[in-house]
Amino acid sequence: MNIDLIRHGEIEGKDTYCGITDHKLTEVGWQQMLKACNRSNNWEKIITSPLSRCRTFSEHLSDVMKLPLSIDKRWQEMNFGQWDGHTALEIMEFDEKNLKSFWKNPYLNHPTGGESLKKVQTRVLQAWKDLEHEQKSVLLITHGGPMRIIHCHLENHPIERLMDIPMPYAGIKSYTLFSKPLPLTTDT
Repeated sequence: MNIDLIRHGEIEGKDTYCGITDHKLTEVGWQQMLKACNRSNNWEKIITSPLSRCRTFSEHLSDVMKLPLSIDKRWQEMNFGQWDGHTALEIMEFDEKNLKSFWKNPYLNHPTGGESLKKVQTRVLQAWKDLEHEQKSVLLITHGGPMRIIHCHLENHPIERLMDIPMPYAGIKSYTLFSKPLPLTTDT
Protein backbone atom coordinates (compact mmCIF):
# COMPACT_ATOMS: atom_id res chain seq x y z
CA MET A 1 0.00 0.00 0.00
CA ASN A 2 1.26 3.45 -0.90
CA ILE A 3 0.64 6.51 1.23
CA ASP A 4 1.47 9.96 -0.09
CA LEU A 5 1.49 12.69 2.55
CA ILE A 6 1.20 16.22 1.21
CA ARG A 7 1.47 19.35 3.28
CA HIS A 8 -1.07 22.03 2.44
CA GLY A 9 0.06 24.91 0.21
CA GLU A 10 0.80 28.50 1.15
CA ILE A 11 -1.79 30.02 3.47
CA GLU A 12 -3.07 33.40 4.54
CA GLY A 13 -1.18 34.31 7.70
CA LYS A 14 1.79 32.21 6.58
CA ASP A 15 4.24 33.93 8.93
CA THR A 16 2.30 33.07 12.06
CA TYR A 17 2.02 30.05 14.29
CA CYS A 18 -1.22 28.78 12.85
CA GLY A 19 -2.03 25.48 14.40
CA ILE A 20 -5.78 25.41 14.74
CA THR A 21 -6.31 28.92 13.38
CA ASP A 22 -8.36 28.14 10.30
CA HIS A 23 -6.48 30.02 7.59
CA LYS A 24 -7.33 29.36 3.95
CA LEU A 25 -5.01 28.62 1.06
CA THR A 26 -3.85 31.61 -0.96
CA GLU A 27 -4.08 31.49 -4.76
CA VAL A 28 -0.38 30.55 -4.75
CA GLY A 29 -1.23 27.77 -2.28
CA TRP A 30 -3.94 26.40 -4.61
CA GLN A 31 -1.48 26.38 -7.51
CA GLN A 32 1.14 24.61 -5.37
CA MET A 33 -1.38 21.93 -4.46
CA LEU A 34 -2.57 21.47 -8.04
CA LYS A 35 1.03 21.05 -9.18
CA ALA A 36 1.84 18.61 -6.36
CA CYS A 37 -1.20 16.46 -7.17
CA ASN A 38 -0.72 16.59 -10.94
CA ARG A 39 1.43 13.51 -11.18
CA SER A 40 1.05 9.85 -11.85
CA ASN A 41 -0.72 8.27 -8.91
CA ASN A 42 -2.84 5.31 -7.96
CA TRP A 43 -4.74 6.89 -5.10
CA GLU A 44 -7.92 5.13 -4.12
CA LYS A 45 -8.87 7.39 -1.22
CA ILE A 46 -8.14 10.84 0.18
CA ILE A 47 -7.83 11.55 3.90
CA THR A 48 -7.58 15.11 5.18
CA SER A 49 -7.29 17.30 8.21
CA PRO A 50 -10.55 19.17 8.94
CA LEU A 51 -8.83 22.57 8.77
CA SER A 52 -9.74 24.64 5.69
CA ARG A 53 -6.20 24.82 4.32
CA CYS A 54 -6.35 21.04 3.83
CA ARG A 55 -10.05 20.20 3.68
CA THR A 56 -11.14 22.65 0.97
CA PHE A 57 -8.54 21.46 -1.52
CA SER A 58 -9.19 17.81 -0.56
CA GLU A 59 -12.90 18.23 -1.26
CA HIS A 60 -12.08 19.75 -4.66
CA LEU A 61 -9.65 16.96 -5.54
CA SER A 62 -12.08 14.29 -4.34
CA ASP A 63 -14.77 15.70 -6.66
CA VAL A 64 -12.41 15.95 -9.64
CA MET A 65 -10.87 12.50 -9.17
CA LYS A 66 -14.09 10.81 -7.99
CA LEU A 67 -12.36 9.44 -4.91
CA PRO A 68 -13.84 8.85 -1.46
CA LEU A 69 -12.84 11.44 1.12
CA SER A 70 -12.40 11.00 4.88
CA ILE A 71 -11.94 13.91 7.27
CA ASP A 72 -9.95 12.97 10.36
CA LYS A 73 -9.26 15.55 13.08
CA ARG A 74 -6.28 13.56 14.33
CA TRP A 75 -4.37 14.87 11.30
CA GLN A 76 -4.81 18.53 12.19
CA GLU A 77 -1.88 20.67 13.23
CA MET A 78 -0.72 21.21 16.80
CA ASN A 79 -2.81 23.62 18.86
CA PHE A 80 -0.41 26.46 19.61
CA GLY A 81 -2.68 27.92 22.31
CA GLN A 82 -1.93 31.58 23.04
CA TRP A 83 0.65 31.62 20.25
CA ASP A 84 -1.86 30.66 17.54
CA GLY A 85 -2.21 33.42 14.96
CA HIS A 86 0.88 35.32 16.17
CA THR A 87 4.32 35.72 14.63
CA ALA A 88 7.43 34.69 16.57
CA LEU A 89 8.26 38.37 17.00
CA GLU A 90 4.86 39.03 18.58
CA ILE A 91 5.19 36.00 20.84
CA MET A 92 8.62 37.23 22.00
CA GLU A 93 6.84 40.29 23.41
CA PHE A 94 4.50 38.31 25.68
CA ASP A 95 6.02 34.82 26.12
CA GLU A 96 9.72 35.03 25.23
CA LYS A 97 11.03 32.55 27.81
CA ASN A 98 8.53 29.81 26.86
CA LEU A 99 9.05 30.33 23.11
CA LYS A 100 12.83 30.02 23.47
CA SER A 101 12.39 26.87 25.56
CA PHE A 102 10.07 25.46 22.89
CA TRP A 103 12.62 26.17 20.17
CA LYS A 104 15.31 24.45 22.23
CA ASN A 105 13.27 21.31 22.89
CA PRO A 106 9.65 21.20 21.66
CA TYR A 107 9.12 17.79 23.24
CA LEU A 108 9.74 19.03 26.78
CA ASN A 109 8.24 22.51 26.35
CA HIS A 110 4.87 23.30 24.84
CA PRO A 111 3.10 26.48 23.76
CA THR A 112 1.32 28.37 26.54
CA GLY A 113 -2.25 27.06 26.64
CA GLY A 114 -1.56 24.70 23.74
CA GLU A 115 -0.94 21.02 23.10
CA SER A 116 2.22 19.24 24.09
CA LEU A 117 4.20 17.61 21.31
CA LYS A 118 3.76 14.31 23.16
CA LYS A 119 -0.04 14.64 22.88
CA VAL A 120 0.17 15.51 19.18
CA GLN A 121 2.57 12.63 18.59
CA THR A 122 0.20 10.20 20.32
CA ARG A 123 -2.83 11.19 18.22
CA VAL A 124 -0.87 11.30 14.93
CA LEU A 125 0.75 7.90 15.50
CA GLN A 126 -2.64 6.39 16.39
CA ALA A 127 -4.05 7.78 13.14
CA TRP A 128 -1.03 6.36 11.28
CA LYS A 129 -1.52 2.96 12.91
CA ASP A 130 -5.16 2.98 11.79
CA LEU A 131 -4.05 4.01 8.31
CA GLU A 132 -1.71 1.02 8.07
CA HIS A 133 -4.80 -1.23 7.93
CA GLU A 134 -6.43 0.76 5.13
CA GLN A 135 -5.61 -1.69 2.28
CA LYS A 136 -5.87 1.17 -0.24
CA SER A 137 -3.40 3.61 -1.73
CA VAL A 138 -4.05 6.86 0.08
CA LEU A 139 -3.41 10.54 -0.42
CA LEU A 140 -3.20 12.23 2.98
CA ILE A 141 -3.40 16.02 2.99
CA THR A 142 -2.20 17.36 6.31
CA HIS A 143 0.21 19.80 8.00
CA GLY A 144 3.93 20.15 8.60
CA GLY A 145 3.77 18.99 12.24
CA PRO A 146 2.04 15.65 11.62
CA MET A 147 4.25 14.98 8.60
CA ARG A 148 7.40 15.60 10.65
CA ILE A 149 6.09 13.29 13.39
CA ILE A 150 5.56 10.49 10.84
CA HIS A 151 9.01 11.10 9.38
CA CYS A 152 10.59 10.89 12.85
CA HIS A 153 8.66 7.70 13.57
CA LEU A 154 9.58 5.93 10.32
CA GLU A 155 13.15 7.21 9.97
CA ASN A 156 14.13 6.84 13.64
CA HIS A 157 14.80 10.59 13.85
CA PRO A 158 14.74 12.09 17.37
CA ILE A 159 11.35 13.75 17.96
CA GLU A 160 13.08 16.58 19.82
CA ARG A 161 14.72 17.55 16.50
CA LEU A 162 11.61 17.40 14.32
CA MET A 163 11.91 21.06 13.36
CA ASP A 164 15.20 20.23 11.61
CA ILE A 165 13.18 18.40 8.96
CA PRO A 166 12.38 20.70 6.02
CA MET A 167 8.68 20.67 5.17
CA PRO A 168 7.85 23.13 2.38
CA TYR A 169 4.34 24.07 1.36
CA ALA A 170 2.85 21.34 -0.86
CA GLY A 171 5.83 19.12 0.01
CA ILE A 172 5.29 15.40 -0.54
CA LYS A 173 6.55 12.38 1.40
CA SER A 174 5.74 8.95 -0.02
CA TYR A 175 5.79 5.69 1.87
CA THR A 176 5.10 2.10 0.92
CA LEU A 177 3.70 -0.11 3.67
CA PHE A 178 3.64 -3.87 3.55
CA SER A 179 0.95 -5.85 5.35
CA LYS A 180 3.13 -8.95 5.34
CA PRO A 181 6.85 -9.23 5.88
CA LEU A 182 8.81 -9.32 2.65
CA PRO A 183 10.32 -12.71 1.89
CA LEU A 184 14.04 -12.98 2.49
CA THR A 185 16.09 -13.81 -0.55
CA THR A 186 19.46 -15.47 -0.52
CA ASP A 187 22.04 -15.81 -3.24
CA THR A 188 22.81 -19.46 -4.04
